[in-house]
Amino acid sequence: MSVLAPKWPRDALNDQNLVVAYLNKVAPDIAPILSEVARCESGYQQKWNYMNKEGDPNSKWSAYGYFQIIKGTAQIDPTLDRMKPLDNIELAVKIYRKSGISPWGLSSNCHRGV
Repeated sequence: MSVLAPKWPRDALNDQNLVVAYLNKVAPDIAPILSEVARCESGYQQKWNYMNKEGDPNSKWSAYGYFQIIKGTAQIDPTLDRMKPLDNIELAVKIYRKSGISPWGLSSNCHRGV
């Protein structure tokens, strides 16, 4: 478990209230924008993007989770697993702190950079 994560069940985050609560705990300064990103990217669902063939490692689209994090971007911290709910959130925090909102540019018409 990462240093950021409190002792919450890793599979507990499956709706907006819990995603927002966890963001407010680990990154309150950027929680509003990342909450909007999660809403726009996945509707607060820990899932594959709609183009992915689930379970196919050669699938063209590999975005996954609340923040639709792709495999390459997830390498910002190889100790975190984008497939796990809390890790997906923690990766989004790290990605945002490093690159700002630009990794979620395709959904900018939805979140508008809040």
